Amino acid sequence: MSRPSRRIALIDGVVGCAGLKSAAFVLAQADDQSPLIAVHEIGKGRAVAVLSDGFWKWCLAADENSRFVIGKMWRQSLLWLARRDLKGERRFWLTLDRFLFFPGERVDVRAQAENEDGTPVTDANVEFVLKSPAGEEVKTKASFFNGYYQASFFPTEGGEFALEGSAAQGETPVGKDAARIFVNMPDPEKDSPMADHALLGFLAVQSGGRMLKPEETGRFLEDWKAGDHLAVVEKTTKRSLWDQPYIIIAFAALVAVEWAIRRWSRLI
Repeated sequence: MSRPSRRIALIDGVVGCAGLKSAAFVLAQADDQSPLIAVHEIGKGRAVAVLSDGFWKWCLAADENSRFVIGKMWRQSLLWLARRDLKGERRFWLTLDRFLFFPGERVDVRAQAENEDGTPVTDANVEFVLKSPAGEEVKTKASFFNGYYQASFFPTEGGEFALEGSAAQGETPVGKDAARIFVNMPDPEKDSPMADHALLGFLAVQSGGRMLKPEETGRFLEDWKAGDHLAVVEKTTKRSLWDQPYIIIAFAALVAVEWAIRRWSRLI
């Protein structure tokens, strides 16, 4: 982190402190030399002290310079606290507002890329690839707008989709990232659990019957008893020969007779 080289909007509130440690470094101070922002690093630990509660006013200021400074300050502070300034590698990541969609619904994908120093990359070539459960791939180039690389997909089938993104500056890779989304196929039975009386009536008529309401069942039974409803019903039943008890009895009798003949003939 470096000292700001420009003056910024006034802050109408400062929290006093007893003093600074010897290893502390002041990044911003008031006109009376009171520290506003100080950082301290011990070993692998880092800390940032913001000694004012008026920085939020910079975001509402009409001065473009103030809005730029506050955004850059918070960004660099978080990167420094996370020790991102020491990684020395470029970063790229995907962003989705949700992971569950319906067929035909638009899936908006956003991505961000960073240089080694944590500054945004705005001129990269970013490509998104959506792979369906069947293995089909849809590729699209992303456009940079309002700080994000953006693109959209319209999956039409259900299942789990794999989403991949990659960014490059010319021939130099910036980074890759991946995510998964799930497209839920609608279930008409669950979406509308109420009985479809029109469909039930149609099926009843097509099958030679009629649909009755609960209060009509009593009269239907009376009409049925009074009418002539003689009908011939044919029924075919298949039975295995060895499943019949008389077959087993006859077989046992034959075996007994054969044994008696042998016994009488003194063959056994």
